[in-house]
Amino acid sequence: MTFVWIYNADLAFGHNVNHWFEGTTELQKQNARDVWEGCSFNGTAHPFYNLAQHPNFIFDTSSVELGLHFFACGLGYGEDYPQNAFHCNRGVKAQILVVSNPSECDSHVF
Repeated sequence: MTFVWIYNADLAFGHNVNHWFEGTTELQKQNARDVWEGCSFNGTAHPFYNLAQHPNFIFDTSSVELGLHFFACGLGYGEDYPQNAFHCNRGVKAQILVVSNPSECDSHVF
């Protein structure tokens, strides 16, 4: 899967991709979901990027753990303008469930 966006170095315009895995315990899973839903990255153990990155971000599902993976753009996070202006709070985020068999996906019927 590839996240694609336009990047303009002169304007520092574009996006980035912050990625983290849900973990294996129920507490880790809930914490990962809370961070993603609330777009609140302070104090997380995950590396966090808030500057524009060169496109594109490739997520290779063949080399990751099975389970739910979270993605969010961090542009604008920690800037002087209101927190609700940064990209994650504007919906520039995704969840991807990695399964070993498509029949395990609860979102589609195969």
